[in-house]
Amino acid sequence: MDKVSEDIKGKEEIARFSLQRHTDNERGAAGRIANIMSNGFSKALGVGCDHCHKPW
Repeated sequence: MDKVSEDIKGKEEIARFSLQRHTDNERGAAGRIANIMSNGFSKALGVGCDHCHKPW
């Protein structure tokens, strides 16, 4: 998660759609959504982002 947070650093206000090319869901959502996902869903479910999001 530290690598993901480092990759996102400075891009928090960029629309998530422009950062993730493999999804059309939630266009316009801010990059900080990834922090909510990693700190909430990932920890609660015990899986990493790559469980759903495959690297391109």
